[in-house]
Amino acid sequence: MKMVLEQLTKVRTSVAEMERRSKIADLTNKPILDINECGILLSMTSAQIYKLTSSREIPHSKIGKHLRFNREDIIEWVKNNRIATRREIERRASNHVTKRKAAT
Repeated sequence: MKMVLEQLTKVRTSVAEMERRSKIADLTNKPILDINECGILLSMTSAQIYKLTSSREIPHSKIGKHLRFNREDIIEWVKNNRIATRREIERRASNHVTKRKAAT
């Protein structure tokens, strides 16, 4: 019985993942997204998206009481908020020190 329950859990997880991927694929042709679609695209909850909009951290438009998101703006926002790797930070620091030494 335990094996059946484990298999059922795996199937449910797989189906949920396929549904999520299908929703994301549907969004590729949609230029303007609502808050739920934006959440799907970013794998975030609506509450997280609302928090980002209220702090003006994520690009959005408000039409009446409804929030709208330009898909391309959201993708660009994600790219611009990329966190540098440790190696990139070390390389920048090394370049900075080298330039300062050369200037003196």
